[in-house]
Amino acid sequence: MPQDYWIAVRNDGKNGNGTINDPFDGSSGKLDTIFLAFAKDKNLTFNIAAGTYGTVGIANGNFEQLKEGWQIKGAGVGRTIVKLIDFHKDTHPQGGFNICFTTWYKNVNNVTIQDLTIDCNYWELYFLRPRLGLSAVRLYGNRNKIKNVQVINASGHRRLSETENEENFILSIGSASGKTTGNIIENCEIVNLANNDGKGYISAISLLSLPDCVTNNGRVSRNIVNM
Repeated sequence: MPQDYWIAVRNDGKNGNGTINDPFDGSSGKLDTIFLAFAKDKNLTFNIAAGTYGTVGIANGNFEQLKEGWQIKGAGVGRTIVKLIDFHKDTHPQGGFNICFTTWYKNVNNVTIQDLTIDCNYWELYFLRPRLGLSAVRLYGNRNKIKNVQVINASGHRRLSETENEENFILSIGSASGKTTGNIIENCEIVNLANNDGKGYISAISLLSLPDCVTNNGRVSRNIVNM
C-alpha cells in the first residue's frame, strides 16, 4: 500500500516520525539514513521540504538506492536542494564518480524524481580529486520519471586513461535488461556544467540502455541544457 513520509531540515534536535506535522530530520547527512531505513519497502513517497540536504549518493556502497514505486518529491526547484558531499574513489589517484539518485544497473519500475535541485558539487569535491564524473539521476526500468529537476555543477572528468575521459550521463533513464517502456524526462534544466579544462565528456539528457537492451516509447520534452 502506498505511503507518504515527510522530511525537513530540523533545528530542534528531534528525529521526527515522518508525518507532515513531525517530519523526519534530514539535516547533516541524515537523508541517506532515512532512505536506508526503508530499503525493503516499495511504493513510498518521500516529500522533502525546502532546504539543503547532503547525500553521499552511492559513495557508501548503497548502489541499489531506489526501490519499486518510490517517489522523491521536493518543494520546488531552488527550494529543495540535494547536494552530493562525497564520491566513490577510483584506482586512478585523481579519479572518482558518484550519482545522486539511481537504481544502478537494475530495472526498478515506477520511480519518480521531481520538483527539486540536485547540486553535484564538483567545485567543492574537485579539491579532493579533480577527475570526477558526477551525475544527478540514472534510472533503469519501466514508467520511471524525472520531472521538474534542475541540475547544477555536474561533471564529466572521470578518466579511463591518462588522456581519455569517460562519458558521463547526467540525467538518464533506460533499460538494464530486456525492453522497457513509458519513461519520461520532462521540464528539466541542466546548468553550470563543470568543464574547467574544456575536455569534459557529458551526455546531458538521455534515454539510455545497456548493450542488447531496448528502451521503447519514452519521452524527453521541454528540457533545457545551458553550458
